[in-house]
Amino acid sequence: MSTHKLRLSIAAEAARIMATEQVADYQVAKDKARERLRLPTHSPLPSNTEIQQALRSYQQLFLSDRQAGALRELRQTALRWMQRLERFSPRLVGAVLDGTADTGSVISLHVFADSTKEIALALFDWPISYTTGERRVRTGRGQETDLPLFRITEADHIIELTVFNERNGRQRPLSHVDGLPVQRADAGALRTLLEPGPA
Repeated sequence: MSTHKLRLSIAAEAARIMATEQVADYQVAKDKARERLRLPTHSPLPSNTEIQQALRSYQQLFLSDRQAGALRELRQTALRWMQRLERFSPRLVGAVLDGTADTGSVISLHVFADSTKEIALALFDWPISYTTGERRVRTGRGQETDLPLFRITEADHIIELTVFNERNGRQRPLSHVDGLPVQRADAGALRTLLEPGPA
């Protein structure tokens, strides 16, 4: 089998794993795909972009109705949280924005505050449970930095708030999919995504 076909096979299997087993990590999906296809550890692995393209194709072929409904619900939940957190200039990022999210996907928001205390005080106003931690992000200079993270559980959804401050918020972190600065959407852009398309 040619290297190109091998990469496509691994990408297709990794996409299936991500879609059906709720695996969000591209490297985990690649490793599982390689193992399930019984390929040697030195096999050429597809890029994250190739897997994302295969995931979109898989979702369109096999999960279009269910995935579209789940994505809409996740986006509506994201918009609700963005409205709640409006004073922190929330921006939607990740799979819920790019359209590859499905049931069980995490809603990822970037928020901007001088301190995590401001976020904690805002969350205190709502009857929710959350945990705190850190998220490691890559910056445009190839460096990594750890940022505060709030992980909120609400009904069947998990919302993750990565907290940026004035100093680190200007530069968008790099995407784990393509290595480019992550795409961010404000509430207005998300409302546009939620508008019904032509029938």
